[in-house]
Amino acid sequence: MTDRLKRLAYRAQRRGFKEADIIFQRFTEAHLAGFSPDEADEFERILDLHDQDILSWVMGRSEPPTEAQGPLLEKFLAFARNGGASIVG
Repeated sequence: MTDRLKRLAYRAQRRGFKEADIIFQRFTEAHLAGFSPDEADEFERILDLHDQDILSWVMGRSEPPTEAQGPLLEKFLAFARNGGASIVG
């Protein structure tokens, strides 16, 4: 794994909001090693978003704004919504 991907993994697992930490940690464990440079760029943009917004999107309470949408965010949300990152039990 490249240094950049290691830094992204570190950021993903230490967000300061326990539920987000769990979701991001499980997603990175499942997918980060296979990221293309474009996916790493998009993931970095996702990490810059607010945890509360991301959790609202995961739970289907709201939809991401157009400027936040992208293929990796769709993959992340599908992963979280389909049990890949269950934060219950």
